[in-house]
Amino acid sequence: MTRAEMRNAKRQLEAALLRAYQSEVTKFQEQTGLSVTSIEIGITSTTTPGGGVEESHVTGIHVMVCL
Repeated sequence: MTRAEMRNAKRQLEAALLRAYQSEVTKFQEQTGLSVTSIEIGITSTTTPGGGVEESHVTGIHVMVCL
């Protein structure tokens, strides 16, 4: 897998995570009446020496809520 393919896979992972969290955020907003203004998901990727394997880890989730 090339570096470009790895970057593309990482972007797809980020988009999938955001879609999954958005579903939960919608439920939260409906249940509480609060408004979520933004969601940020931090993903850190590391590549083994030689570039053979890349690992991605969710390193943080930041949610802003308007009270």
